[in-house]
Amino acid sequence: MRNITIIGCGAIGTLWANYLSDCGYQVTLVGRRDNHQPMPLLTADGLILNQSIPYLSNQLPPSNDLVIVTTKSYQVNAAISPYLDTLRHCPIVLMHNGLGAADQLSLHSSHQIYLATTSQAALIKENQCIHTGIGNTIVGGFNRHNVAQAKTISHLLNQVLAPVDYVENITQALWTKLAINCAINPLTALHHCNNGALSQQPYRQQIDRIIEEISLLTAALNLDLSYQTLRDNVDMVIEKTANNFSSMHQDVTFGRATEIDFINGYVVKQGASLAIPTPINNQLLQAIHQRELTYPAS
Repeated sequence: MRNITIIGCGAIGTLWANYLSDCGYQVTLVGRRDNHQPMPLLTADGLILNQSIPYLSNQLPPSNDLVIVTTKSYQVNAAISPYLDTLRHCPIVLMHNGLGAADQLSLHSSHQIYLATTSQAALIKENQCIHTGIGNTIVGGFNRHNVAQAKTISHLLNQVLAPVDYVENITQALWTKLAINCAINPLTALHHCNNGALSQQPYRQQIDRIIEEISLLTAALNLDLSYQTLRDNVDMVIEKTANNFSSMHQDVTFGRATEIDFINGYVVKQGASLAIPTPINNQLLQAIHQRELTYPAS
Protein backbone atom coordinates (compact mmCIF):
# COMPACT_ATOMS: atom_id res chain seq x y z
CA MET A 1 0.00 0.00 0.00
CA ARG A 2 1.90 3.02 -1.29
CA ASN A 3 -0.80 5.23 -2.79
CA ILE A 4 -3.06 6.58 -0.06
CA THR A 5 -5.97 8.94 -0.68
CA ILE A 6 -7.46 10.98 2.15
CA ILE A 7 -10.93 12.40 1.55
CA GLY A 8 -11.43 15.32 3.90
CA CYS A 9 -9.06 18.23 4.42
CA GLY A 10 -9.92 19.15 8.00
CA ALA A 11 -7.65 18.80 11.00
CA ILE A 12 -7.62 15.00 11.23
CA GLY A 13 -7.22 14.53 7.47
CA THR A 14 -4.35 17.03 7.39
CA LEU A 15 -2.79 15.38 10.44
CA TRP A 16 -2.70 11.91 8.88
CA ALA A 17 -1.75 13.22 5.44
CA ASN A 18 1.36 14.93 6.77
CA TYR A 19 2.49 12.00 8.91
CA LEU A 20 1.90 9.51 6.07
CA SER A 21 3.72 11.69 3.56
CA ASP A 22 6.60 12.20 5.98
CA CYS A 23 6.94 8.40 6.17
CA GLY A 24 7.29 8.14 2.40
CA TYR A 25 3.76 7.26 1.28
CA GLN A 26 2.29 8.81 -1.85
CA VAL A 27 -0.58 10.79 -0.35
CA THR A 28 -3.30 12.70 -2.16
CA LEU A 29 -5.84 14.92 -0.41
CA VAL A 30 -9.31 15.07 -1.95
CA GLY A 31 -11.85 17.75 -1.08
CA ARG A 32 -14.77 19.75 -2.42
CA ARG A 33 -13.13 23.16 -2.82
CA ASP A 34 -11.66 24.16 -6.17
CA ASN A 35 -8.68 25.63 -4.36
CA HIS A 36 -7.09 24.26 -1.22
CA GLN A 37 -4.03 25.75 0.40
CA PRO A 38 -1.67 23.09 1.81
CA MET A 39 -1.12 23.45 5.53
CA PRO A 40 2.00 22.62 7.50
CA LEU A 41 1.64 20.46 10.58
CA LEU A 42 2.99 21.45 13.97
CA THR A 43 3.63 18.09 15.62
CA ALA A 44 3.10 17.31 19.29
CA ASP A 45 6.91 17.39 19.61
CA GLY A 46 7.06 20.94 18.27
CA LEU A 47 8.41 20.04 14.83
CA ILE A 48 7.09 21.49 11.57
CA LEU A 49 6.08 19.08 8.80
CA ASN A 50 5.53 20.93 5.56
CA GLN A 51 4.89 18.19 3.04
CA SER A 52 4.02 18.89 -0.60
CA ILE A 53 0.78 16.92 -0.69
CA PRO A 54 -1.15 16.94 -4.00
CA TYR A 55 -4.78 18.07 -3.82
CA LEU A 56 -7.66 17.12 -6.09
CA SER A 57 -11.12 18.67 -6.15
CA ASN A 58 -14.02 16.22 -6.43
CA GLN A 59 -12.01 13.44 -8.06
CA LEU A 60 -9.75 10.57 -7.07
CA PRO A 61 -6.17 10.06 -8.24
CA PRO A 62 -5.71 7.27 -10.83
CA SER A 63 -4.16 4.84 -8.34
CA ASN A 64 -5.58 4.08 -4.89
CA ASP A 65 -4.29 1.37 -2.56
CA LEU A 66 -6.09 2.74 0.49
CA VAL A 67 -8.74 5.43 0.96
CA ILE A 68 -9.23 7.11 4.35
CA VAL A 69 -12.34 9.26 4.82
CA THR A 70 -11.85 11.91 7.52
CA THR A 71 -14.81 14.18 6.84
CA LYS A 72 -17.45 15.05 9.39
CA SER A 73 -19.90 12.19 9.95
CA TYR A 74 -22.75 13.97 8.17
CA GLN A 75 -20.49 14.43 5.10
CA VAL A 76 -19.40 10.79 4.74
CA ASN A 77 -22.18 9.66 2.40
CA ALA A 78 -21.75 12.56 -0.02
CA ALA A 79 -17.96 12.37 0.17
CA ILE A 80 -17.48 8.68 -0.67
CA SER A 81 -20.62 7.63 -2.56
CA PRO A 82 -19.56 9.08 -5.96
CA TYR A 83 -16.49 6.83 -5.90
CA LEU A 84 -17.91 3.59 -4.52
CA ASP A 85 -18.24 1.92 -7.93
CA THR A 86 -14.57 2.47 -8.69
CA LEU A 87 -13.45 1.44 -5.19
CA ARG A 88 -15.08 -1.99 -4.97
CA HIS A 89 -11.78 -3.72 -4.30
CA CYS A 90 -9.96 -0.91 -2.53
CA PRO A 91 -10.03 -0.80 1.28
CA ILE A 92 -11.86 2.23 2.65
CA VAL A 93 -11.39 3.42 6.23
CA LEU A 94 -14.04 5.71 7.72
CA MET A 95 -12.51 7.79 10.52
CA HIS A 96 -15.01 10.17 12.08
CA ASN A 97 -16.89 10.95 15.26
CA GLY A 98 -20.21 9.34 16.06
CA LEU A 99 -22.03 6.31 14.68
CA GLY A 100 -24.45 5.67 11.84
CA ALA A 101 -22.66 7.19 8.83
CA ALA A 102 -21.59 3.82 7.39
CA ASP A 103 -25.19 2.59 7.56
CA GLN A 104 -26.16 5.21 4.96
CA LEU A 105 -23.80 3.88 2.27
CA SER A 106 -25.04 1.79 -0.66
CA LEU A 107 -22.49 -1.01 -0.52
CA HIS A 108 -21.71 -3.98 -2.75
CA SER A 109 -20.50 -7.26 -1.29
CA SER A 110 -17.05 -6.56 -2.76
CA HIS A 111 -16.59 -3.33 -0.80
CA GLN A 112 -14.06 -3.51 2.00
CA ILE A 113 -15.20 -0.99 4.60
CA TYR A 114 -13.33 -0.46 7.83
CA LEU A 115 -14.21 1.78 10.76
CA ALA A 116 -11.65 3.64 12.83
CA THR A 117 -11.86 5.67 15.97
CA THR A 118 -9.01 7.90 17.08
CA SER A 119 -8.26 10.00 20.11
CA GLN A 120 -5.46 11.83 18.31
CA ALA A 121 -6.38 15.50 18.62
CA ALA A 122 -5.71 18.29 16.16
CA LEU A 123 -7.02 21.71 15.22
CA ILE A 124 -6.50 24.19 12.43
CA LYS A 125 -5.44 27.68 13.46
CA GLU A 126 -4.05 30.47 11.28
CA ASN A 127 -3.61 28.16 8.27
CA GLN A 128 -1.66 25.63 10.29
CA CYS A 129 -2.67 22.21 11.58
CA ILE A 130 -1.63 21.70 15.19
CA HIS A 131 -1.32 18.24 16.73
CA THR A 132 -2.75 19.06 20.15
CA GLY A 133 -3.00 15.65 21.79
CA ILE A 134 -1.52 12.18 21.52
CA GLY A 135 -3.98 9.29 21.59
CA ASN A 136 -4.65 5.83 20.24
CA THR A 137 -6.42 4.67 17.09
CA ILE A 138 -8.46 1.48 16.70
CA VAL A 139 -9.42 -0.13 13.39
CA GLY A 140 -12.05 -2.80 12.77
CA GLY A 141 -14.29 -4.13 10.04
CA PHE A 142 -17.76 -2.85 9.18
CA ASN A 143 -19.00 -5.35 6.62
CA ARG A 144 -17.58 -8.71 5.58
CA HIS A 145 -13.94 -7.77 5.62
CA ASN A 146 -10.53 -9.30 5.10
CA VAL A 147 -8.93 -9.73 8.52
CA ALA A 148 -5.43 -9.95 7.06
CA GLN A 149 -6.02 -6.73 5.14
CA ALA A 150 -7.38 -5.01 8.25
CA LYS A 151 -4.27 -5.99 10.17
CA THR A 152 -2.08 -4.72 7.32
CA ILE A 153 -3.84 -1.35 7.45
CA SER A 154 -3.46 -1.18 11.23
CA HIS A 155 0.23 -2.05 10.99
CA LEU A 156 0.77 0.62 8.34
CA LEU A 157 -0.97 3.31 10.37
CA ASN A 158 0.82 2.20 13.53
CA GLN A 159 4.19 2.80 11.88
CA VAL A 160 3.06 6.32 11.00
CA LEU A 161 1.27 7.50 14.14
CA ALA A 162 1.26 4.96 16.96
CA PRO A 163 -0.46 3.37 18.70
CA VAL A 164 -2.91 1.83 16.20
CA ASP A 165 -4.53 -1.53 16.89
CA TYR A 166 -6.87 -3.85 15.01
CA VAL A 167 -9.81 -5.25 16.97
CA GLU A 168 -12.04 -8.04 15.74
CA ASN A 169 -15.17 -6.40 17.13
CA ILE A 170 -14.91 -2.64 16.97
CA THR A 171 -18.47 -2.01 18.17
CA GLN A 172 -17.45 -1.81 21.80
CA ALA A 173 -14.68 0.69 21.08
CA LEU A 174 -17.03 2.80 18.97
CA TRP A 175 -19.65 2.92 21.72
CA THR A 176 -17.00 3.89 24.25
CA LYS A 177 -15.91 6.78 22.01
CA LEU A 178 -19.57 7.64 21.40
CA ALA A 179 -20.20 7.95 25.13
CA ILE A 180 -17.18 10.23 25.49
CA ASN A 181 -18.40 12.43 22.65
CA CYS A 182 -21.97 12.48 23.98
CA ALA A 183 -20.75 13.78 27.33
CA ILE A 184 -18.05 16.22 26.25
CA ASN A 185 -19.02 17.66 22.88
CA PRO A 186 -22.48 19.18 23.44
CA LEU A 187 -21.74 20.44 26.95
CA THR A 188 -18.55 22.23 25.91
CA ALA A 189 -20.35 23.65 22.87
CA LEU A 190 -23.37 24.90 24.81
CA HIS A 191 -21.37 26.32 27.73
CA HIS A 192 -18.45 27.57 25.64
CA CYS A 193 -15.81 25.92 27.78
CA ASN A 194 -12.81 23.66 27.39
CA ASN A 195 -12.96 19.97 28.23
CA GLY A 196 -11.40 20.41 31.66
CA ALA A 197 -14.26 22.59 32.88
CA LEU A 198 -16.53 19.54 32.79
CA SER A 199 -14.82 18.13 35.87
CA GLN A 200 -16.60 20.82 37.89
CA GLN A 201 -20.14 20.95 39.24
CA PRO A 202 -22.84 21.14 37.98
CA TYR A 203 -21.61 19.37 34.87
CA ARG A 204 -20.81 16.15 36.67
CA GLN A 205 -24.43 15.40 37.52
CA GLN A 206 -25.46 16.02 33.93
CA ILE A 207 -22.71 13.73 32.66
CA ASP A 208 -23.91 11.07 35.10
CA ARG A 209 -27.35 11.14 33.50
CA ILE A 210 -25.96 11.08 29.94
CA ILE A 211 -23.86 8.01 30.73
CA GLU A 212 -26.66 6.29 32.62
CA GLU A 213 -28.84 6.42 29.51
CA ILE A 214 -26.05 5.10 27.30
CA SER A 215 -25.23 2.29 29.71
CA LEU A 216 -28.83 1.07 29.47
CA LEU A 217 -28.42 0.89 25.69
CA THR A 218 -25.07 -0.92 25.83
CA ALA A 219 -26.58 -3.46 28.23
CA ALA A 220 -29.49 -4.03 25.86
CA LEU A 221 -27.00 -4.50 23.01
CA ASN A 222 -25.04 -7.06 25.06
CA LEU A 223 -21.90 -4.94 25.09
CA ASP A 224 -19.48 -5.30 27.98
CA LEU A 225 -19.69 -1.62 28.85
CA SER A 226 -21.03 -0.83 32.29
CA TYR A 227 -21.93 2.62 33.56
CA GLN A 228 -18.71 2.72 35.60
CA THR A 229 -16.55 1.69 32.65
CA LEU A 230 -18.05 4.40 30.46
CA ARG A 231 -17.87 7.01 33.21
CA ASP A 232 -14.22 6.19 33.92
CA ASN A 233 -13.38 6.64 30.24
CA VAL A 234 -15.17 9.99 30.11
CA ASP A 235 -13.37 11.23 33.22
CA MET A 236 -10.02 10.06 31.85
CA VAL A 237 -10.49 11.95 28.57
CA ILE A 238 -11.67 15.09 30.39
CA GLU A 239 -8.51 15.00 32.50
CA LYS A 240 -6.10 14.19 29.64
CA THR A 241 -7.58 16.81 27.29
CA ALA A 242 -8.41 19.43 29.90
CA ASN A 243 -6.99 22.32 27.89
CA ASN A 244 -8.51 21.21 24.58
CA PHE A 245 -11.72 22.44 22.99
CA SER A 246 -13.97 19.76 21.50
CA SER A 247 -14.72 19.64 17.78
CA MET A 248 -18.36 20.53 18.46
CA HIS A 249 -17.29 23.52 20.51
CA GLN A 250 -15.23 24.67 17.53
CA ASP A 251 -18.09 24.05 15.10
CA VAL A 252 -20.55 26.08 17.18
CA THR A 253 -17.98 28.84 17.80
CA PHE A 254 -17.40 29.28 14.08
CA GLY A 255 -21.02 28.78 13.02
CA ARG A 256 -20.56 25.41 11.33
CA ALA A 257 -22.89 22.42 11.18
CA THR A 258 -22.24 19.92 13.97
CA GLU A 259 -22.16 16.13 14.16
CA ILE A 260 -24.83 16.06 16.86
CA ASP A 261 -27.16 13.77 14.83
CA PHE A 262 -24.46 11.09 14.77
CA ILE A 263 -23.52 11.50 18.43
CA ASN A 264 -26.34 12.19 20.90
CA GLY A 265 -28.79 11.86 18.00
CA TYR A 266 -27.59 8.30 17.38
CA VAL A 267 -28.20 7.49 21.05
CA VAL A 268 -31.74 8.89 20.77
CA LYS A 269 -32.45 6.79 17.66
CA GLN A 270 -31.11 3.64 19.29
CA GLY A 271 -33.15 4.37 22.40
CA ALA A 272 -36.31 4.68 20.30
CA SER A 273 -35.63 1.38 18.51
CA LEU A 274 -34.97 -0.40 21.82
CA ALA A 275 -37.82 1.34 23.72
CA ILE A 276 -35.34 2.82 26.18
CA PRO A 277 -35.96 6.49 27.09
CA THR A 278 -33.05 8.88 26.48
CA PRO A 279 -34.42 12.28 27.60
CA ILE A 280 -31.07 13.88 28.52
CA ASN A 281 -29.40 12.97 25.26
CA ASN A 282 -32.50 14.18 23.42
CA GLN A 283 -32.43 17.44 25.34
CA LEU A 284 -28.82 18.01 24.25
CA LEU A 285 -29.68 17.06 20.67
CA GLN A 286 -32.45 19.66 20.56
CA ALA A 287 -30.33 22.30 22.30
CA ILE A 288 -27.53 22.00 19.73
CA HIS A 289 -30.06 22.14 16.89
CA GLN A 290 -31.49 25.30 18.43
CA ARG A 291 -28.00 26.79 18.67
CA GLU A 292 -27.38 26.00 15.00
CA LEU A 293 -30.53 27.97 14.10
CA THR A 294 -28.95 31.11 15.61
CA TYR A 295 -26.05 31.13 13.14
CA PRO A 296 -25.89 34.19 10.88
CA ALA A 297 -27.16 33.54 7.35
CA SER A 298 -24.28 32.67 5.07
